[in-house]
Amino acid sequence: MANPAHEALLRQGLEDWNQWRRQNRSVIPDLEGLAMSAANLSGADLSHARLSGAILIRARLVGADLRYADLRRAQIHEADFTDADLYRANLEGAALPGAKLRRSRLSGANLRGALITVVDFRSADMSEADFSGADLRESMGAGATLERANLERAELFGCRLNDVNLRSAKGVSARQLEEAILDELTSLPDGFAATNPELTLQSLCRALESMKARSTGATVPENEVSSYHALLRRLETQGVATDSARIDEAEIVRMVASWDPTPGGEAFEVSPVRGVNAVLFKRRIDSLLDDLRRKL
Repeated sequence: MANPAHEALLRQGLEDWNQWRRQNRSVIPDLEGLAMSAANLSGADLSHARLSGAILIRARLVGADLRYADLRRAQIHEADFTDADLYRANLEGAALPGAKLRRSRLSGANLRGALITVVDFRSADMSEADFSGADLRESMGAGATLERANLERAELFGCRLNDVNLRSAKGVSARQLEEAILDELTSLPDGFAATNPELTLQSLCRALESMKARSTGATVPENEVSSYHALLRRLETQGVATDSARIDEAEIVRMVASWDPTPGGEAFEVSPVRGVNAVLFKRRIDSLLDDLRRKL
């Protein structure tokens, strides 16, 4: 749990907070489990801060200093980290769907197993970052720096990597390059040829299966539904009818998400978000997969 004095000072205002940080360089802020959805923390000095399990959905952190911050398992959906400094920050298992990371610095950051779907990380510095097992589906990374980044087992379906140098990236597979969106300016690792811009039905089936496997909760957030619909548009280019597989607007409802950051810890309620019932979502995927497998 967060140190009550540290949390109260942060809520008091960024001017007082940053002044306190300058005067207390040896103190590591303890903000574990902090719940400040939609807060304006732009320019905040949160370097080295303990923010594991924090709930910062739709928070504004433009230009914030988060160097070496511990953001493990944090819920930071749709947060704005534009121009933020997350050098060597620990975001293992964090959920960042829909976040803005444009021009941010994440060099050396730990993003193992993080949910980074539909994220804008264009022109971000992600050199030597660890994305092993992370989910970057439908994200935009044009012009990002990924030199020596670890992409082993990362999901890259529909991830836009235009004008990205992947030559020194680690763990890159042929399947990842087949499913990502590349262009003539994308530099591929040695031994890999340019991929077909049209995904095969087999790779689209794999993407659907991965999407279903990752829907482990009771509800599926709206950004995941958007990613699913983007996949359906890809299927339509292959001549597959997808009208019956779509999620209608009426089926997307507001829900209150709760999250327990530690075993036996207190569950925090966060601001309502939109989503769809996971059982319905998986049924649509199963029906679509049945149709696709008959075509293969």
